[in-house]
Amino acid sequence: MSYGLLWIETLLACLLFLTAAITFGLRRKTRIARVLFALVALLPLLPPAAAVVFASITRFAVGVRNDTFLWAILLLACYLGGAITIRTFARQRDAAGVHRAFSWPLARIVTAWLVAVSLTAMTVWNLDLQAQVEIQALRAEAGALALSAAPPPIPDSANASFGYQKAHDCFVAATIPADKDVEYRDLDPRSPEVKAFLLRQQKTLELVRQAADMPECRIEFDYARPDMAKLLEEWPKFRTGVRLLAIAAKAEAASGEVNLAVADCRRLYSLAEQVGSAPALIGGLVTIADDSRASSIASLVLGAVSTQSELDQFPSPDLDVLPRTFARSLRSEEALGLALYCDMVTGEGVFAADISPLVGSVMWFGYFRDDIVVYRRHLQRVQRVAEEPYYEASTERQQLNDSYSQRNGGILAAQIVPSLLNSLRAMADAQALRSAVVMARAATRYRLDHGDYPAFAELLVPAYAEAFPVDPFDGKPLRLKKRPDGSLAIYSVGHDGKD
Repeated sequence: MSYGLLWIETLLACLLFLTAAITFGLRRKTRIARVLFALVALLPLLPPAAAVVFASITRFAVGVRNDTFLWAILLLACYLGGAITIRTFARQRDAAGVHRAFSWPLARIVTAWLVAVSLTAMTVWNLDLQAQVEIQALRAEAGALALSAAPPPIPDSANASFGYQKAHDCFVAATIPADKDVEYRDLDPRSPEVKAFLLRQQKTLELVRQAADMPECRIEFDYARPDMAKLLEEWPKFRTGVRLLAIAAKAEAASGEVNLAVADCRRLYSLAEQVGSAPALIGGLVTIADDSRASSIASLVLGAVSTQSELDQFPSPDLDVLPRTFARSLRSEEALGLALYCDMVTGEGVFAADISPLVGSVMWFGYFRDDIVVYRRHLQRVQRVAEEPYYEASTERQQLNDSYSQRNGGILAAQIVPSLLNSLRAMADAQALRSAVVMARAATRYRLDHGDYPAFAELLVPAYAEAFPVDPFDGKPLRLKKRPDGSLAIYSVGHDGKD
């Protein structure tokens, strides 16, 4: 109601200003004065024209569709129609040959314009108050959602997050420029550079191991008032831990220190699960990435295992961890997104620091209120899809993708939905890798008992595994093939579903 009233008052104020300018201009005797007031008469064109330009940018450049574009076009059309009508009547002449505008009461027109401007200002003020009330209610809801998905408080002495922070500070202090080239991918674990790197970071590595051995991790974060900028500051310390453990495990396996390599591999999985305590989708994505790295290192370490005692130090990974973590991340992401909308409207936070509260209130009624509906609908659909096995939800994912492609509203949804869809695929990849490690561990036990890997997967069940891990991409057991050189290939069919 208030938004429609603002539309009417804006149109009325623009037309009254134009009427006053035309009336005053036609009464001037000099040509210069008339030209000047003709230019002044163009000023009321700016508000409806600006509304159309902004609505066109969001519709055609950003790709967001809602009713704001139509209302802006209608405002401009009504103004132009009214302006043409007013000008036509103003320039008509009476029987004496005098313009009709000479008989119009200029004082009353100006007074009416001032009243219209005052009413418009009052409506804007009321809209701003209404927006602030709705924003505060939304922020409270976002805080409640974030708290519902937050991990329980734990003592600082038992919180692994502080251990990772100490390790990261130690890592930074001991790092030299050459260390940036040392990465766990494609490195020669026996190279002098890797040995020197691990020697410099020996204290850091011990701190990371101590943190990874802790059973609980809770990122210190204001869960009642989610802030993405503050959350992003937490990731470097976890990346430091993953990098060090991966390099150390690979180097230890290559040098025959299998017990240490297995222990560090187990810690990699533990660290990945601890990152999942972060209250946002990015925490789930980092968990997925770190878990995939842990699985890659585990495949190398299991190949170096030569005794049952070494294998016993590496328990079979829990296949339900990733779905649980991802589901919790999506619930937290909804809270973070709602808080981000509030920040954009109020001009708070690093992502919206340049937005004035008044502009934010206009944006709230013009775009954000509708966008929130779209954002929540998309996110809740992704949550439902994520609860289903990946191979069973292909139709739902395609429908969600088509819905996003149409872009029926949703500035934030247009940014996050592609990430959500990609995250579903990334989780399936990580789940396939973790399942392959479960199967590889069973095959390693078989090798220790029989001196060779099994030629068929059926030889592992039920003596070495209760059941075959399921391929998340087709619902069938993971594939196992023995290569001519005696090594073993355990793999998923992947996204295309082809073996």
